[in-house]
Amino acid sequence: MRPVRCYACLHQFQVGPTAHTARCPACTKHLNLRDVVVRRPAMIGRVETCGRVIVARRASLHAQTLIAGGGIEVDGRCQADAVCHGPVRLTRRARWSGDCAAPSIVIEPGAVIERGRFQISAGRDAPTDPPSGAA
Repeated sequence: MRPVRCYACLHQFQVGPTAHTARCPACTKHLNLRDVVVRRPAMIGRVETCGRVIVARRASLHAQTLIAGGGIEVDGRCQADAVCHGPVRLTRRARWSGDCAAPSIVIEPGAVIERGRFQISAGRDAPTDPPSGAA
């Protein structure tokens, strides 16, 4: 068994080690447990996963909303308002545009942040909305 956290209600529960999807026992939301790997240009309205979102080198992701339970790694270009419950890593080749709420972020020298607000909140204060969503 492995732990996952629902990206809708933040309830933590256990799933089988090879499960790709699950239904949250607390809110009944259908959840994607897989990593989302972007290897070429992609325009998506909403990306939601309990896994990681990986934007490969020379790839780009344009999403209105990005929710990643396991973390985000960008080696290409990402334009999104993101909520992440794992670490965010922007490599030296990364280009980021958008708001981001996460427990931690690593920005390698050379990474470019074009615009956006970042909210870093470690521990139990896991982000639930992108910084622009705060009233």
